[in-house]
Amino acid sequence: MAQTPLANTLAAVAAGEEHEVLPQLAPRPPEGYLSLAALARSDAKLAWLMARLPEVWDSDDPRFGAAWLFEKVVEHTVWAFTGSFAIHQRVPLAGPESVWVSFDEDGACSLPVLGDAHFACLPDDPQAGHEHATVLASVEGLRDCLLQQLHDVYLPLARVLARPARRGLRTQLRVVADLAIVGAWWYAREHYGDDVGFRYGEMLGHGGPPLWGRAGFHDFPHRGRLFRHRIRNTCCLFYTRSERRFCFTCPLRSEADRQQRWAEHFDARIAEEGR
Repeated sequence: MAQTPLANTLAAVAAGEEHEVLPQLAPRPPEGYLSLAALARSDAKLAWLMARLPEVWDSDDPRFGAAWLFEKVVEHTVWAFTGSFAIHQRVPLAGPESVWVSFDEDGACSLPVLGDAHFACLPDDPQAGHEHATVLASVEGLRDCLLQQLHDVYLPLARVLARPARRGLRTQLRVVADLAIVGAWWYAREHYGDDVGFRYGEMLGHGGPPLWGRAGFHDFPHRGRLFRHRIRNTCCLFYTRSERRFCFTCPLRSEADRQQRWAEHFDARIAEEGR
C-alpha cells in the first residue's frame, strides 16, 4: 500500500502540513487505533473522551465535550480528503470503517491512517488507469464525490454526538463543511496561489446537501486594497473556555469587533510585506 498512487498523494499532503510522516495507508489499523465507525459505537470510549476534553480545555459548558470531540476528530482527519483533492485532484474512497484514529491521555486525536487505497480522480490523472482508480468526468463530479465521501465518513459520529452537543444533525454536517472548506482553501492556496485557494474553498461551500456548508468568504477593502477573509458557519464552542477567547473566524463576534480584528490582521500583513 505504501507504493500506491494514494500513498504518494497523502505523503504530499502531509509534507504540506509539516506533519511527521506516518503510515497513512495500512492494511490493518495500528495498535491502539480504531475506526471512526467503531468509535461511534463505543459508548465507553465516547464517555471518557467527552469527560476528559472539558478538563483539558477548561470548559464548564455541558455541550463542550461532545462538540469539541467532533470538531477535533474532523479537523485532524479531513485533511486527508481535502488536501488530496486540492493538491492532486484525487479523493480517497475510504469509508468510516477504514479511517482509523487514536487518542492520547488528554483526548487529542491523532492523524488518520486509511485502510483503503482506492481513490477517485480525473481522466487526465497520470494514474487514471491504476486498478485503485475510479475516473470521474469533471472537477465538479470529483467535488461532489468528495462531499459525499465526507458525509458518509463522518455521519456515524455526527449522529451519536449530536444530542450531547445539543445540535441537530444538519448542524453537525455543517461543521464538517466548515472544516472541509478551510482545508481545501488552505491546501490549494499554498500550492497554487490565493485565487485557486478561494476557488476550491467556494467549490465545497455551495450551501446544499449533503453538507449544507457555505463558503463564508467576504471581501474586505482596506487601505486601498481588497482582501478576502472567512467567517465560519458553525461555532466550535472555544469561547466557553475560562479565558473566554473567540476563534479568529468565529460567527458569534459582532460586526464592529470583526472589522477591527481583520483590520489589525491585514495591517500586520501589509507591514510584513513591506519588510
